[in-house]
Amino acid sequence: MKKDSFVYYRSFWDAIQTRPDNERLALYDAILLYAFDGKQGELQGVESSIFTLIKPQIDANHRKWENGFKGGRPNSNKVGLKDVGRFSDEITTGFINENLMSNEEGEMKNEKRKMRNEEGERSNEEGLMDNEEREMKNEECYNENENLNHQWKKPSKEFEQFWDLYPKKVGKKEAEEIFQSLNPEEQCAAVNNISRLYSKTPQQFVPNPSNYLRDARWEDEAIEQTPKPYNDYERDEDLPYFR
Repeated sequence: MKKDSFVYYRSFWDAIQTRPDNERLALYDAILLYAFDGKQGELQGVESSIFTLIKPQIDANHRKWENGFKGGRPNSNKVGLKDVGRFSDEITTGFINENLMSNEEGEMKNEKRKMRNEEGERSNEEGLMDNEEREMKNEECYNENENLNHQWKKPSKEFEQFWDLYPKKVGKKEAEEIFQSLNPEEQCAAVNNISRLYSKTPQQFVPNPSNYLRDARWEDEAIEQTPKPYNDYERDEDLPYFR
């Protein structure tokens, strides 16, 4: 004999209300199909879990319905059907709610785990970006050093020879720049005439190296120093000075 009705507990309602619309509709159809025709529909995931918890109560009510047609069982206690239904409803509701809460807690933990994984991935990406920026800065510093190395040139042997022979050691950098601008013949002449011009000249009368090179002073004629008889009546400041 087919059933025309069945008991739908509030615990069923509370459990199903937490799910989205499409899942609720699938659960309603599955409960009605099983309660009226005893057929179990295909459910997956959370819907299947909820239906598994509801199914024993439907089975229990179906047995009561079958026993009622057979005359029922002896009333061995004073507990009424209303109390039994309420007691069963409370047990079922608590059982379902506890399982739903466990499922929700599990989903929340999974979400937190996903968030931590995403944060870890972002931290790794930031670390990679920092490393790339550090490498770029190192390359920039290396290139700057390379440029400085290319810009700085070691003094030539000819200029070092000039500087060693020239008696007045001032303004080396300027003198080197001027010396490098000379052609090889001028450099050679500048070096070879130092001794001819200034071997016997006091240093204070020797021109600065930069002036010597800039003005081509190696072409000058050496000034011969002619001693003059000393006169007691002449003062020292009246004596001539030589370059």
